[in-house]
Amino acid sequence: MKRLLGVMLTLACAGGIFGSVKPSFAQGQAPERRMVFPDQGWSSEDRLRYYFTSQGSAALSYDVFLNLEAPGSQQLFRSDDNTRRFGLFPFPADPRFNPDGLPIGLTKTVVTDGQFKGEWVGVTCAACHDNEIKYRGTSIKVSGGNNNRIDFMGYISALSDALDETVNDPARFDRMAQRAGAGADASASRAALRKRLEADALAVKGYDEILALTPSPAGPGRMDALRLIHNQVVSRWLGIPQNWSAPLAPAKPSLAWNMAQSNWTQWSGVLNDPLLRNLGESLGVFVRMDLTSKTRAEGLFESTADIRGQIAIENLLRRLAPPQWPEDVLGKIDRNKAAQGKALFAENCSSCHSRYPHRWSEPQLQGKRFIENAIIAAGTIGTDPGQFSSPQFDARPSMMTGSMSGMLEAPATGALLAPAPAIFLALSRGVYDTAMAKLGLSNQEVIEAHGFQPTFPAALPPIPALGYKAAPIEGMWTSPPYLHNGSVPNLYELLSPAAERSKTFLIGNEFDPVNVGIDTSGKSGSFRFDTALIGNSNSGHSFESGPLGNGVIGRALSVAERWALVEYVKSLPDAPAQITPFGGPKNPVEAWQDPDFFHVRNPGTFNGAPAGAAAPAQAPAASPKAAAPVSALEQEQVEPDEAKNTQLILDASIARLRSQFPDGQTPVMRDAHPKAHGLVSAQFIVLDGLPAELRHGIFSAPRTFDALIRFSAGNVEVQPDTVPQAAGMAIKLLGVEGEKLLPSEKQAQTQDFIMINSPNFFVKNLADYVDLHEALGRGRLQEFFKTRPEETAAIVEIRSQKLNNPVQARYWSMTPYLLGDRAIKFSALPISLTANLPPAKPGPDFMREAMKSQVSSGDVYYEFAVQLQTDPATMPLENPVKNWDEAAAPFQRVAIIRIPRQDIDAPGRVELAENLAFTPWHSLPEHRPLGSMNRSRLRIYEGIAEFRRNSNGVSQVEPTQMPF
Repeated sequence: MKRLLGVMLTLACAGGIFGSVKPSFAQGQAPERRMVFPDQGWSSEDRLRYYFTSQGSAALSYDVFLNLEAPGSQQLFRSDDNTRRFGLFPFPADPRFNPDGLPIGLTKTVVTDGQFKGEWVGVTCAACHDNEIKYRGTSIKVSGGNNNRIDFMGYISALSDALDETVNDPARFDRMAQRAGAGADASASRAALRKRLEADALAVKGYDEILALTPSPAGPGRMDALRLIHNQVVSRWLGIPQNWSAPLAPAKPSLAWNMAQSNWTQWSGVLNDPLLRNLGESLGVFVRMDLTSKTRAEGLFESTADIRGQIAIENLLRRLAPPQWPEDVLGKIDRNKAAQGKALFAENCSSCHSRYPHRWSEPQLQGKRFIENAIIAAGTIGTDPGQFSSPQFDARPSMMTGSMSGMLEAPATGALLAPAPAIFLALSRGVYDTAMAKLGLSNQEVIEAHGFQPTFPAALPPIPALGYKAAPIEGMWTSPPYLHNGSVPNLYELLSPAAERSKTFLIGNEFDPVNVGIDTSGKSGSFRFDTALIGNSNSGHSFESGPLGNGVIGRALSVAERWALVEYVKSLPDAPAQITPFGGPKNPVEAWQDPDFFHVRNPGTFNGAPAGAAAPAQAPAASPKAAAPVSALEQEQVEPDEAKNTQLILDASIARLRSQFPDGQTPVMRDAHPKAHGLVSAQFIVLDGLPAELRHGIFSAPRTFDALIRFSAGNVEVQPDTVPQAAGMAIKLLGVEGEKLLPSEKQAQTQDFIMINSPNFFVKNLADYVDLHEALGRGRLQEFFKTRPEETAAIVEIRSQKLNNPVQARYWSMTPYLLGDRAIKFSALPISLTANLPPAKPGPDFMREAMKSQVSSGDVYYEFAVQLQTDPATMPLENPVKNWDEAAAPFQRVAIIRIPRQDIDAPGRVELAENLAFTPWHSLPEHRPLGSMNRSRLRIYEGIAEFRRNSNGVSQVEPTQMPF
């Protein structure tokens, strides 16, 4: 258990823990000369209650902790000097709230009965969610601020050393016993003390060296709370060491004001019931619990959780205000710059971040409303995504269930392996029911305790797509370093392009009021933060030129604009004790009626949106913001069993190829479009004067690219052209600079566009694609299409195309792609038309002959056009069968394709047409394929290409120049 005070950053008071290393920062410092308390709406007694109210944490025996000596010293471990070394704040004794003079965030937990009866030292929310901002000899005491100096990792390592030394050194134990009142003549008391000491030493050592083991120190003010909660509960208390997960994504504690008023309170949108959130956090921060007894009568689900204390802390937070910038300490605010920053904030930031009086949700229980936070998908915001790889977000049955097996919700009931969230739900529900049964709360008290949110046994509201919360802006000046993982040292850098940010920096204890950040000079602290380490990325939330999405959230800001925004953030809140009303104001700004709200501007990006939210009734009809572009990445949804179905399709395709092309007999051809009508060289001419919304990726500036274009027949095997089948057009641009999406070909200089001669794909999802493969294998295609009218219509559309010459057809992308932050489809339309008449005597290759005749007699031209998605409801990303109406969203020309006069029978053309690889994922990020069908194509295309290369004994390299 050696990471004692840590997991406080997830399900509420949100903390966390750390790794098994010694302290490396924040050496002991003298007490501050002056302490300033901003007016946050709390009395002195409120602060004391917050500091020292127990939530049921029982880390180790109280008398052991009180009398333990620091390692290598006779000074008490709890002394002020030792406490300061690790970023905890000493506090004087108070006869009512803190009789033994514990530091802020540690308190006494008393259990009066049961198997955990005794007195314990435990952690409170204030250990992580309370801060002191130091500047030139003054400390600004910020209640509910994030403690960016606390080093729990070092604290627990030192605590473990102190316990070990006391166990093994009789003189140290004797001194402890004397201080605890167990002198040499009190043998029974000494024996009981030693028993507690040895148990505590073993538990703390196990926590430090196993549960919280991490590859690199998290540093001050950070811990991977999600994994540490998981390890403490699903590994330690469930008694299954194999359920351990390495803490790899450290994050800092979030600000506590506006927590109770918000729909979502963690860094991500994962839970909005405060009681369940706080209980889950406390389970990870040393609440003791019995998860292994066979029955409740034998003690199953008994715990030290103090639900009443957790409710009391939550009630305090409901009336906590963010602190104002103290101008007498940190310097005057430039009000002119702040006014400029306010306008810039409205333009660039307010769609996501709210500010007082905030945007409010639809009414919850008893009419209560909550701040409606924007939840921005990880792929859009682009910050370190490590948090979402923790077990709490893993739907796979990858954890051993142990004693929880029979208590899991269906369909996992009785399973030996289950997803971590299912296990955590079962055990937390058991602890919750047992603890709540002791309180005898009225129905109204239960509703209030749950924050007027639906909870057990009612269903929880829909959870948004995984992403990070855009927190309210007030008091944000108090919380450097920035981003959820503390990877950006100051506010100025946060407003800069990500590439310009510090790659490494030193974390000091002093505040930097100019850049609004931490001191990085090394004078007040020397912990070195390295953004190259796992979990430490400082990417994303970037203001820079280029398309939005993939980490770019706004336009490039000038230096003057950045300073103006810094000044504006300093000015918030703009009044003392500005407490956000719990439950909402009398006349709330309704989020879903605000055309500027991120999720209104980007419909489909919030699964919990109320009905009709995509079209706010109060939005002005002519408002430019109401017609703002729709973010494409936010609309992507992972299909159920997507990875499994993708693999099934790949396996079926390879099995068919093995059957078609027995080993060694003939070269393995493509899985689809194996028949090439012809390969041509071409020029892809990007037009000048394109609208700004289209100038992304290869269309960002006028330019001419060399290109190779393969025209093909769309069946799965080579057949005569007289057989009705789709036609394909695959374009490969050459000389395209920039890193590409395929990990194995990041430096390739190509960009592919793949199309067929029909606007829609023939199945709407991967599950149907799997069923189609099965129906093909069993000869039951009629049964497949009988119950699928949309897919039947798509097949009919494809087969109804009357094509006699491949270079006379129009081609479509079928599936959507990215252009900037918008979803598009693209199309190639023939310009130089000739008669599309069938030949008098059509042979098996009459289309190749028609194509050969045309391109050998003169140049052929196409226009390349894109169609911007304007309505995600009628132009969906995740249903490629659905037609995007061209009347509602016309295609816009962005390039001209010129196919110069040439001979498609020239030497090498046939072989090159066979060996070139085309995939939608030969692409710049600005043209990323979108949707589940395209994601499956990544794995399927690569898997089939690898099978063909291995079978045929050839290598595949993207061309760097025109081969002819």
